[in-house]
Amino acid sequence: MPVLALEAVAGYGGASGASVLNVLVASAMVVALVLLLLRRVRRWTNPVLWLVIVVLLGGTAHFARSPLAAIANARFFAADPGYAAAASPFDGRSLYIPDPCWLARGALGAMDWTSDGQCGLPVAERLRSGDLDFIETGTDPILRFDLRIGDPACHAGADQRPPSLTTMISAPFAVCVIGRPVPASTADHRIDQTPGTVPAPGDASYTAVTLRRVASDTLIDRFDSWPGATPYGGDTPPPEARRPSGPLAAFLAPPPPRPDDFQRIVSDRLFAAWGVDEQSLRAGARNPLQSQRAETIWFACRDDVLPMLTPETVAALRDGAANLFPDQPNWRYPDDCPAFSRRGVDAAAAVADIALPDPVLRP
Repeated sequence: MPVLALEAVAGYGGASGASVLNVLVASAMVVALVLLLLRRVRRWTNPVLWLVIVVLLGGTAHFARSPLAAIANARFFAADPGYAAAASPFDGRSLYIPDPCWLARGALGAMDWTSDGQCGLPVAERLRSGDLDFIETGTDPILRFDLRIGDPACHAGADQRPPSLTTMISAPFAVCVIGRPVPASTADHRIDQTPGTVPAPGDASYTAVTLRRVASDTLIDRFDSWPGATPYGGDTPPPEARRPSGPLAAFLAPPPPRPDDFQRIVSDRLFAAWGVDEQSLRAGARNPLQSQRAETIWFACRDDVLPMLTPETVAALRDGAANLFPDQPNWRYPDDCPAFSRRGVDAAAAVADIALPDPVLRP
């Protein structure tokens, strides 16, 4: 069974200490057995005999405890505590995750680069699909992620905040997910984790993860995480009943891979719904990130978009494209637009399964 990444490492110190103790106890038992071979020790009146008996009984109990604990631990983690049956429907519109990186390790078995405040959790995807209005993560600071539609702040990038806190969905239409520090959480639900230990004779540590409604402290869903648990998010659900299965599983479910032309497909759909958003195009032309400027320029190169642009927007796009390709300093917009950008999105790519909420598709 695969082991949750990093969680197993947490028990390394305890395992090392237990090994040393086992060696000491075994050594004491060997000495006791050697003493028991001596005839003068095997006299009931000799206090050494009683000491030998205590050592042997204690050592036997010590080594018997490990298999008993292993059996108890295995039974505990294999049992069905009824989490799935007890889960309630999730009706919230916001979520606070104080420790997103721990949640990623405990549920998914791995985490991505942590400086984005998402740690590999599908934060931006849940907001893009409209499942939630905002998601808050961390404690110092608390970052609030929300979906922005037609917001020039999507293009502020490194000028105003770390670029890692912006997940672009459509550069030409300034649709993105932005994370910003807030003084306190106002989410209606939160995910917490509490350490626990398997009841005696078990001795394994685990962590209980809970999803609660903040206003009433009502428990909505829960799962447990422990070294050796099956990571959630594979092709099949984990076999253990203590792993994610309800609303928490729905939130943690990895999104399908983005198609190669993700932004172009989204922008094509928004173009059909909105027409052209020239303010967002001008903002996109000033984006400090080359990749996002390029997405904006490629969209503005389309044969069905270019005739709709005002001279002011064309001038802004030309300025933004001036240094777009360092190895092509003479590249100019719109004269040098490549053929692929003029065509727009092909029919096969246009049907990709990309969830967009009504507010994004509504002009």
